[in-house]
Amino acid sequence: MKKQILVFLCFMSFQLSAQRILPQQWFTENNFSEVDFSDGGQNKLYGLNDMKSNVKGDYFWNESFQKGKVYFYPQQLGIPNGKTVNLDSLIGIEMRVDLWNNNVEFKYGDEIKVIETAKVSNILSLNDDSSVSQYINPKEFESDHVKGLFELLGSKDGVAFLQSKEISVQRGDYNAALDVGSKEPIITKSNNFHFWNGEALIPIDSKKEVTNMLNVLALDGKGYLKSSKNKLKETEDYKKLAHFVFETSY
Repeated sequence: MKKQILVFLCFMSFQLSAQRILPQQWFTENNFSEVDFSDGGQNKLYGLNDMKSNVKGDYFWNESFQKGKVYFYPQQLGIPNGKTVNLDSLIGIEMRVDLWNNNVEFKYGDEIKVIETAKVSNILSLNDDSSVSQYINPKEFESDHVKGLFELLGSKDGVAFLQSKEISVQRGDYNAALDVGSKEPIITKSNNFHFWNGEALIPIDSKKEVTNMLNVLALDGKGYLKSSKNKLKETEDYKKLAHFVFETSY
């Protein structure tokens, strides 16, 4: 059973309000570093309850915790002294995205606290190579069928290439008679890719879908796939596709 979550965050103001897509020059001007994501002793979390999962294993977008800036959808919450606080933003705490339970986890001291992904509008996550990834709530793209968050792979002039992750959990394949296999559940993560044309999400998981998308943009879809030798298998392949589209159509 999942416990009811009550989250209290002290109000914090930042120079940037949550947006659907943050402009690339904003990343450049802010020049993110480890210092930008440091806590500074200003953040406080009140009343977060632990949420335990019955599933063991790696069911996270990234299993390791990463420092980040989290932007919430504005709302007011009550705190124990009878006052209210604005659920606004949080900076400098380690976090990760739980795909199975549809939560965002925060590492707070020796504890792990959670909040529902539905309450999060944007996440800026500091990667190990000092690059910054942005994750966006699917409802910012009028999507109600994608669980979790979108990762922004690239954007220009109001269009975007996005990635989502789908997770499935199956029983372990342990065979008691032969004493082989694993008792642990088998977790599978798969990537899905999307093109936001400013009005609608277009799935681009296959070469056929990518070809059709490029043709709509008045580009030679088959010609691109042949000349670029883009296999459209990995995240980096779709970043290359995004770069091509932005360079030739926008």
